[in-house]
Amino acid sequence: MEPIRETGLSDHLEELRKRILISLVAVGVLTIVSFFLSDVFIYILSLPIKARVATLYFFSPYEAFMVKLRVALTGGIVLGMPVIVSQLWQFVSPALYQNEKKWALPLAVVMSGFFLAGVLFAFYEVLPPALGFFLLFSIAAGLRFVSAALLAKLEDLPVSQGDLEPNPPHD
Repeated sequence: MEPIRETGLSDHLEELRKRILISLVAVGVLTIVSFFLSDVFIYILSLPIKARVATLYFFSPYEAFMVKLRVALTGGIVLGMPVIVSQLWQFVSPALYQNEKKWALPLAVVMSGFFLAGVLFAFYEVLPPALGFFLLFSIAAGLRFVSAALLAKLEDLPVSQGDLEPNPPHD
């Protein structure tokens, strides 16, 4: 049995601050890495919409950058999740009894499996019909295009630029 170490509030807050800083640095570094990989992420995230919309458009000069930045930040958080969870565990585990700690690994494996199953179910089974449903409204309204940022807000997952070509000015 481990000896129980008494700590004060200031020690807990210092430990929490340390764990949060490590997590934020990890997310920041992985967001930068994700920014360089964001075209791959955007391609994968745009797969459910590719069959229904030929081209996605950006309607403002900064919209493409913001979509790429949102994908990078989401990628940084997702890729940084192991660091975040490990920091959370290192903060919480000293307060747990040994019999409580023994359930942590099996529980983490099961929860990760369920999370991954939910993500895959949403991506392959829920998202395509949901996007089709929402696109019916835009087509009924006479809109034959989809803004990448609008779609990003709809599902909180940005989509690809598609084949972007500047539109000629109308005379």
